Amino acid sequence: MKLFVSMLASVAAVTPVFGGVTPFFVEIPVDPNAIHGPGGDPSLADFRTFDLCVSVDNGSRFSVSGLHLQLDTGSLYAPEFGADTPFSALALEVFPHLEYDTYLTSPEHAIGSSFLAIPGRFIGTGPAELPRWGGQVDHMNVAWGRYPSSFQQGEFAIARLTISRDAVGTLLGEVYWSGTNRRSFNADISSGEVLGSRVPEPATMATMLGWAGFLASRRRRE
Repeated sequence: MKLFVSMLASVAAVTPVFGGVTPFFVEIPVDPNAIHGPGGDPSLADFRTFDLCVSVDNGSRFSVSGLHLQLDTGSLYAPEFGADTPFSALALEVFPHLEYDTYLTSPEHAIGSSFLAIPGRFIGTGPAELPRWGGQVDHMNVAWGRYPSSFQQGEFAIARLTISRDAVGTLLGEVYWSGTNRRSFNADISSGEVLGSRVPEPATMATMLGWAGFLASRRRRE
């Protein structure tokens, strides 16, 4: 049975068996060189990093995810040269702290063979809201997916969240797989435990179903 890793207190809880695609969090230790070494960022010492991951069962394929995170206190890590997706290994050699930027990814993107699309918000309408250096750093509201489609079974990161040690807030999310199959989840940032499913708001459902349908239509044209 998989264990959910606490985002801020490292308290583990037994994962429910969802089938298809199962979301979970894993804490990623920050390399001291990213803080104190050449090209490092000393402010990173005040943050902890967690990957939002999915376990993809045989015969399933991750397609779309949505995430809404709101902090009442604290902040997300948004370095000056941050980006919405992972940096290349070459960039990380020069600026190792960028490995702990807050970003989005997917199973295929993680192995270098995917177009990652970020069409807008998860809840409501409008452009995606991601933390920005010199701008807002207390919330995220974003939907993202990948193309082309292919079956990738195993465990993969789909987002990286680096959060200050004093952060308190809430997180809501959904993952879709193999068409319109979905799993909703939530987490309390102060305890970090993914507590199971919830019924999404109608606007959220419409947005995610529409985006999942778009990816399905792209697959049919392959």
